[in-house]
Amino acid sequence: FGRVVTVPLDIPLLTDGGAGAQLWFAAFADPWPGSVTVIGGPLEEPISLTSLSLIGRLTQDLEPGIPGRWDRASSVHVSLPAGAFESFTEEQVLAGGHLCAVETLAGWELLQFRDATLEEDGSWTLRHLLRARRGTELEAAAGGQPGGRFVLLTDAQALALPADLWGTTVTMEAGPEGATPGAYPFGEVEVHLTGSGERPFAPVHLKAETIGSDVQLSWIRRTRVGGGQFAEGDVPLGETQELYDVELLDAQGDVLETRTTTEPRLIFPGAGVAEVTVAQRSSAYGRGRAVALSLS
Repeated sequence: FGRVVTVPLDIPLLTDGGAGAQLWFAAFADPWPGSVTVIGGPLEEPISLTSLSLIGRLTQDLEPGIPGRWDRASSVHVSLPAGAFESFTEEQVLAGGHLCAVETLAGWELLQFRDATLEEDGSWTLRHLLRARRGTELEAAAGGQPGGRFVLLTDAQALALPADLWGTTVTMEAGPEGATPGAYPFGEVEVHLTGSGERPFAPVHLKAETIGSDVQLSWIRRTRVGGGQFAEGDVPLGETQELYDVELLDAQGDVLETRTTTEPRLIFPGAGVAEVTVAQRSSAYGRGRAVALSLS
């Protein structure tokens, strides 16, 4: 067997089965050796990856994308060394199908696609997209370039990522099961660990209303955990407590004041405030992604 391509992914929480950060692994080899061994880094014991993942590269620019709607204009162009995509129905995609990690200029964007078309040159065009999944709006807004990695997450495997490893860069080795680590066909792969599975999502629908000389902010909370399993009312909190950081900025973008609130609303004097940002806090991760609103 030849060298195995292994991609470790420190990405937002994908499932509703837990709340902690996870490190995902995807592996590809042709021919597939049946099982791939990964050692080192955060792993106390070797792990075995028994499923082949589709791993490719972008062949064209990936335009910036926005969340919350079907993107029927842009497309993802991917070259695969082997394997094939298939098309899904919208219902299958909305049920979680075809979740992918795409390397952008700002990190891994999570997206989904409905339609897959094989082109004459052997590359694939993926259309009818859902962009910026699982809180990756920043990555989606950055867009990608040719050569960026593409991973279909269907057959990837996740392990818990302890908080004491966040902020470190680790090196792991991966190779066909039964081969000897430290030499070909084992190869090294490096990943910077951030614990992004614990990072709160940015709130949505941030609104401001003027009441005399004051401004009343309101927003809607999102959740990392259990968001797809509720019938009515608010989604589950997903954190140990509900807490937000609200930054008040002047016209130059400097922070005038930072306030905290335990409710999805805040009233403050509006004099001199040109912009506000709101981010949910996590006791484990700290401040999550922020949403911004201009008041001018």
